Amino acid sequence: MRTRAHLLRVAFAVAFAILMLPATVAPSASPSDTIAIAEDWPDTSATIAVFSDQIDESISEAQLEFVATHYAGSQKQTRAFTRQLRTHEPDYKVIHYRLGLGLSDVSQIIEGDDWVAEWPASPADSWFYEYAGERVYQHQWNWYLMDVSDSAWRTWWTAEVERQIAANENDGLFIDSYSVPNYLGGSNYTPALPAFDVGFEAEWVSRMDSYSAYLTGRAAMRPVIANAGYWVTGRDAVDYSLLDGVMIEGLGEWGPGSPFDEGDWVLQQDRILSLAREGKVVIGQSYLDSPSDATTRRMATASYLLSKGTRSYLCLELGYEPEWFPEYDLDLGTATDALPDSIDEFRQASGLYRRRFERG
Repeated sequence: MRTRAHLLRVAFAVAFAILMLPATVAPSASPSDTIAIAEDWPDTSATIAVFSDQIDESISEAQLEFVATHYAGSQKQTRAFTRQLRTHEPDYKVIHYRLGLGLSDVSQIIEGDDWVAEWPASPADSWFYEYAGERVYQHQWNWYLMDVSDSAWRTWWTAEVERQIAANENDGLFIDSYSVPNYLGGSNYTPALPAFDVGFEAEWVSRMDSYSAYLTGRAAMRPVIANAGYWVTGRDAVDYSLLDGVMIEGLGEWGPGSPFDEGDWVLQQDRILSLAREGKVVIGQSYLDSPSDATTRRMATASYLLSKGTRSYLCLELGYEPEWFPEYDLDLGTATDALPDSIDEFRQASGLYRRRFERG
């Protein structure tokens, strides 16, 4: 297994590479299969584009203007705050947040200018997924696992979400925790789901692929972007290409100061590449312990630059207040090395990964 020290060398070498003369390789063409629904999102080919998880709505006017003119967008914002942002930048993107496979009896979500209960007045029995004859509760995050194959659930949920997207003046939908349920830890549910079960997981892959196709068949929701988590479970067969994009929650790392070993990093990068080559939205989000956590910042930025496509965004997350880091200002221009089939095509004999840009 390749070491953590090796990956840190990758991060430092790629994100802060020795500058060289501009490469002579011709820039790669735009993907031929770009998703039309996301074409009005900012093109990230020549820039590091920042997409925030959520912005504190009590920020000052100066901070609000900075966010609007420096960030590509964010999630979970009220309509009033969205309108304020768009007075400074009309193309600022805001996407609506919902659980992808669940329904919470305690959480609130945005509807227009209000936070409202996610739980409806009269949920139908058929909506709930049952295991061992019981409804399944995700007790770590307080939500019930829903049967996304149930037509009554689909009808109610999509109508609710489309109405909220319109009320919020949103630019699409973000669906959280969109992974085969036991990948989030079988013991985090009551009753407990199996830690590993081939049949159970295959069933859920089929459910999710069908649901993904259903969601992207409804134009009022799109683009539909899913939280795929770390996306390093080797047996994960969910087809995220059926959606308009993904958020990777943990770009190159398990957490602050804990980068992947190289095998997991390569798997994550290869999966990101499979979507970036198609022009899908990819949001890479990593978490920091403090603003001075340069190691995590560089690891995430390096990973982002190596697999960045035309709709790729980065978020180095500390909290809800506006944040800006030196890495966001790196001005490398457009990549002159096209996105490969595998990240190992960028691996040098020295063990470093290199992708050439116009200015570095």
